[in-house]
Amino acid sequence: MSRTYFTDDQEADLRINPYTAYAAKNKVIFTLAFKKLVLENVDKPGMTTRKCFALAGYDADLYPNSFLHGMLTKFRREAASPGGLKEPVIPTPKVPKKHSEAEYKALEKRVEILEQEMEFLKKSQYLKRTGKIPPASTSG
Repeated sequence: MSRTYFTDDQEADLRINPYTAYAAKNKVIFTLAFKKLVLENVDKPGMTTRKCFALAGYDADLYPNSFLHGMLTKFRREAASPGGLKEPVIPTPKVPKKHSEAEYKALEKRVEILEQEMEFLKKSQYLKRTGKIPPASTSG
């Protein structure tokens, strides 16, 4: 099954649908209620997976047939498993690593050194420009 990528607008539409538990550029996770809706309706006369998606308020043309078939297969497999249908597991966003106190101290020291280097460069530019050593109170 080829991967489906959503545009920003499509992703926004997915997120506002109450049957969407999670949506990202290349992934959509459906709610338990949606899984039940599809499985209760897909085998009714005249119904298809595409029509089930439309029934739930999704743009049926958004998904290729391979995606729809894969979702139906996944839902049926989950329903037949010993645990049955389950609430989806929502990916948690990656939280940036907190910096340790030692890292902060090292960064502060680096900033201090860079500030000293800048001051030196300002003074050397003043000397080059004027031919005089800058007074102690002048910073450039």
